[in-house]
Amino acid sequence: MDGSGISTNYRWDYRSSKYKIRQRFFKLHTFADAETKELIDYKLTSDEVGDNRKFLTRIKESTRRGDTVYADGAYDSKKNFDYLDKHGIRTGIRIRKNFSIN
Repeated sequence: MDGSGISTNYRWDYRSSKYKIRQRFFKLHTFADAETKELIDYKLTSDEVGDNRKFLTRIKESTRRGDTVYADGAYDSKKNFDYLDKHGIRTGIRIRKNFSIN
């Protein structure tokens, strides 16, 4: 699982620096099978939607019990780990450096 930003206009670099305007972009949240490299699910959102907000909705629709979910550190939250543990889904989410067991 991963989320990537997509810019729609290459001229925004100049405009954002000259006029102090925040560049807008889209975010593509993808969920793929690691073995077959097949795209399972995706969602295109605005740049204001964080990766973590889309994690549970994508997981609920796309995984089976016993699967393993691999994701980057943007998806590291107690809520996500609790959901995965409750449903018997193994996790491969990278955890923060200051992670606490408590």
